[in-house]
Amino acid sequence: MIAFNIVFTLLIPFLILLLGIITKKYPPKSINSIIGYRTSRSMINDETWQFAQKKCAELWIKYGTVIFLAFSLLCITYFFLDNKIQVIIMLVSEFLQVMLILASIPIVEKALKSKFNDDGTLK
Repeated sequence: MIAFNIVFTLLIPFLILLLGIITKKYPPKSINSIIGYRTSRSMINDETWQFAQKKCAELWIKYGTVIFLAFSLLCITYFFLDNKIQVIIMLVSEFLQVMLILASIPIVEKALKSKFNDDGTLK
């Protein structure tokens, strides 16, 4: 059961880090409704699109690395705790990880807003 809890505690940070690296290396070339950082502001034109992909990838690499390392250390405690406590820690961890990732949205939107006008032209 410890292995299961460790895997699920580290799954989100691993995926975020992996997606950040993939997006940085192979960003979506054109605006689409399937893959990439998609908000109304990021999809105004190609410049806003490319900027948003780059900024989000950088954040996700940073967040993924920090979260993975921090929660890897937390997983060490699983070897000393009761299974019920492990599950509670795992669920709280998953919630916190998702909240941290969702925090990237206002950061990217703020960066877009500071660099581009509402019509997508550079400031």
